[in-house]
Amino acid sequence: MLDHSAESWSVSLGQWHGVDVRLHIHFPLLTLIVFFFASQSSNVTYRIATIGLLILLSSVVLHELVRLFVAHRLGGRMDTVILGPTGGWAPPHLPADPPALLVTALLGPLTHLALLVTAACGLVLSGEQQMLGLLNPLAPTLLLDGPPAVLAVQLVVWLNWMLLLVNLLPVDP
Repeated sequence: MLDHSAESWSVSLGQWHGVDVRLHIHFPLLTLIVFFFASQSSNVTYRIATIGLLILLSSVVLHELVRLFVAHRLGGRMDTVILGPTGGWAPPHLPADPPALLVTALLGPLTHLALLVTAACGLVLSGEQQMLGLLNPLAPTLLLDGPPAVLAVQLVVWLNWMLLLVNLLPVDP
């Protein structure tokens, strides 16, 4: 059953293929916080903040698309998708089948792992030397003055690493 408090704190983005898609208020609040800190920082610009927020939103949307697809393939459904900064906040309705529950629970974090590994491989192939610095949760080593494409791929690694860690926490959405 959907926690209606999460739904009431979200804005509808419409119905997409019969699924009510909503954006939780935490996403716009995070955007304001990120832009505030970007205005206070000499290193982080609005461009970097915008790229990071778009990558975060894209990663969360992809995570939810995978969960939606897997739930459908396993005989379940998702009536509502609530996009939050750490992932989807609405659980799928699945048959009472433990393997189906496990597969659906694991494929969300595996989506972040796949994005992380793919982006990291791209960075290694492009000659990036400091990959471990991107795994620092609070102060990643980002190439802030490099080409936007390299920065974007570094942000894909770092943000999906953070999302993977958060999604592995043993809590409900």
